[in-house]
Amino acid sequence: MRMKNIGIIGSGSWATAIIKILAEHDISIHWYIRKPAIIEHIQKYHHNPSYISGAVLPVKNIQFYTNVNDCIAAAEIIIVATPSAFLQQSLEALTPADFA
Repeated sequence: MRMKNIGIIGSGSWATAIIKILAEHDISIHWYIRKPAIIEHIQKYHHNPSYISGAVLPVKNIQFYTNVNDCIAAAEIIIVATPSAFLQQSLEALTPADFA
């Protein structure tokens, strides 16, 4: 079975690299990024301003979220690409109902 909706939590190097690969294979990406300014930059310039800035991101296949719950609700699979030091901060808004 081919997955068509994948959610990515995080906006660093790993998340950017994973999204670059998946989005080029016509997979719908749901990307949670905490900071709206990063989302705006990626939408306008098609690259992450802080990580792997040389990687052009096909934004037509990417739906951006500043709410982690909305990202998770839209995806079939979730990939958490957040450094362990920031994991709690990235996921603290989740509630048990989000996993039902």
